[in-house]
Amino acid sequence: MFKHLSISGKLWTAVAALIIAMMGIVAMAAWRSVSQQQAADAALKVSDDKLHSATVWATKSSITVARVVAGNLSSDPIVAQTYAKTNADMIADINRLQKHIEELPLTEQDRAQMAKITGLRARVLAMHKELAGMKAAGQHDEVRSKVVGEFAPLAQTYADELQGFIGLQETQSAEIRGQIATARRSITATAGIMVLGVLLATAVGARFLIRSIQAPLKEAVRVASHIAQGDLSVRVDTSRSDEFGELMKALNGMVSSLGTLVHDVRQSTDAIYTDRKSTRLNSSHMTRS
Repeated sequence: MFKHLSISGKLWTAVAALIIAMMGIVAMAAWRSVSQQQAADAALKVSDDKLHSATVWATKSSITVARVVAGNLSSDPIVAQTYAKTNADMIADINRLQKHIEELPLTEQDRAQMAKITGLRARVLAMHKELAGMKAAGQHDEVRSKVVGEFAPLAQTYADELQGFIGLQETQSAEIRGQIATARRSITATAGIMVLGVLLATAVGARFLIRSIQAPLKEAVRVASHIAQGDLSVRVDTSRSDEFGELMKALNGMVSSLGTLVHDVRQSTDAIYTDRKSTRLNSSHMTRS
């Protein structure tokens, strides 16, 4: 089909194919970029949510532990009474934060770390309740000793594990951003390779297109040269359907016209020669008579 197109048709077809290929590459790259960006945004949103919730959890836990320690170490009951309501509110807030994090998509590392934190938190709350009972029973010295020797170290371990969860989320966030950068480089590299492929195909197509123009042009020059040398027996290929086919048909018509003209001239020359010869014969006969 391409073979029977006109020269202008071939050129426009090549240009259209190049434009379509480039638009396809741009569309593919844009689609992949948008798809990966959406997935990355969703993953980053979850990671940032976990990081923020864990940070707030750690802050509230640190404040609550400090108040519990101060209330238990102080001999003034007003201190413990002052912190009781705020500590209860903090614990309720932490319960909500823990539940929210557990409802988010978690990795295996997240679940393992959350299991440690949950276990330590349960122990801290249980010891807090035990200290409150001991203090209500008037065991102030035992309370101080237990706070310093057991509660404070346990609370510190609990806080360290919370910081470990926060660090895990920071690492995951950095990995996601690294994956985004890698994906973008991959998209750029793929698009570059496809562009090179299109350019290579364009070069190959241009070569064939140039050859499809040069071959009939050389044939037209050959035919014209034979005609110029007076060779009217040259064979002309008129099978093409493009502009060169029209040129070859025109050359073929010129060969036919010139052949007819030469034939007519020869006939006229022969007729003149015959008439002159006949006139000479008649004159000769008359002279003899």
